[in-house]
Amino acid sequence: MTDIAENPGSNATGISNPLSVAAIVISIIAVLGMLFAVGLPFAVIAIILGHVSLSGIRKSGGNLKGYGISLAAVIMGYVAAVISSIVLVFALVFVLPYYRRNAASPAVRREVTTLSKVPTEERYNAVIKKLSDGKQEEAEELLESLVRKFPEDQRLAFMQAVCSRSRWAKSRAAWQLDRVLNLNPATIEGNCARYVLEIDKRRNVAENMNGLRLLLQKNADDPFLLWIMAVVCRDNYRLTDQTTYSLEAVECYRKLLKKFDVGPVLVHQTLANVLSEELDRDEEALVHRRIAVELEPEAWTYQGLANTLSALKKYDEANKTYEKLVSMEPYDADYWFNWANSLSRQKCYSASIAKCEKVLELDKGRYDAVNRWGYCLEMRGDLNDALKKYDQAIAMNPVHAYAYNAAARVLTALNKPAEAQKYRDKLKTIPRRQ
Repeated sequence: MTDIAENPGSNATGISNPLSVAAIVISIIAVLGMLFAVGLPFAVIAIILGHVSLSGIRKSGGNLKGYGISLAAVIMGYVAAVISSIVLVFALVFVLPYYRRNAASPAVRREVTTLSKVPTEERYNAVIKKLSDGKQEEAEELLESLVRKFPEDQRLAFMQAVCSRSRWAKSRAAWQLDRVLNLNPATIEGNCARYVLEIDKRRNVAENMNGLRLLLQKNADDPFLLWIMAVVCRDNYRLTDQTTYSLEAVECYRKLLKKFDVGPVLVHQTLANVLSEELDRDEEALVHRRIAVELEPEAWTYQGLANTLSALKKYDEANKTYEKLVSMEPYDADYWFNWANSLSRQKCYSASIAKCEKVLELDKGRYDAVNRWGYCLEMRGDLNDALKKYDQAIAMNPVHAYAYNAAARVLTALNKPAEAQKYRDKLKTIPRRQ
């Protein structure tokens, strides 16, 4: 006869342990809920009931059945507990922060509740007021909630798309503009969306630019048409190097700022970029750089301010601004490189080299930092060391013309014209940038 202790619950005349039934039911619930993290408490209960049931069956001397069911409940409980825990950790680490970042603040929710009870024009004016006061982030947060609340309001959707485009979030702006177009292609907003989408795809650019200009002429009081026109002109300059687009952008930005008390940070920042980087009008740009930093004291606004101060040879303030900038974003190689460039223009060559070293510490592939290092050595008179740096830069990027010219210049200074000519000959074989 088989010993009952070796096969608990094998007695056919025993009764089922009710705990085993409860354990298996709860474990099934735990398994069903584990992918949503709600299975964890059920899993814990199933494990406890399963173990209690198993213990009772063992002690019953065969009077209770359900050993297999209880064991299955325990196993399923542990599996559900592990998976639920993983899901819960994932939710806490990734999902919850994302939700908090994207959820409207209580103040915005209250404002949306208030604006939902007023005429549509008052909603538009509430957004424009924030932009006029220089509160672009608040305006964008309000727009995000208003667009969710009123998904069929094309004007709100258009305003949101223009704000996104102003921040050069082209992908996000593209699907927002596409949504504007789909809501009604025949309106001012729909036509503007179509023109901008076509221009961004580089389709019939001249014709679509003329269409956008004509639309703006007919609706000259619309600040969002002015804004998107300025942004598109800036983008066209970057793609064509035609400063006529830059001048057109400046005109649009100037007209736009006349409609605001302070104006959005991205209007000031981008206008300053156009004035400084495209038209060499740094004194005018500096005014808008300072406003941008005041409105949003972020690394990207400080970078623009520092670069413009450096271009104007206001080096003391520029260096303080660069120092502030890299303290805010110490792991951004671009910010360190911009400072290195400024220091080399100040003839602070050793300090510039130190910043180049920092750039390469952060990004070993920055051949431009190696070039700048070589230039500083060359200016210090360390010609042989400079040549090594230029050769290193060529090895890192064999099609970059600057290092070849610089190496040839150094070799000429070292009275090695034949070797210098080799670099010039090599340079002739490099395809020109289109």
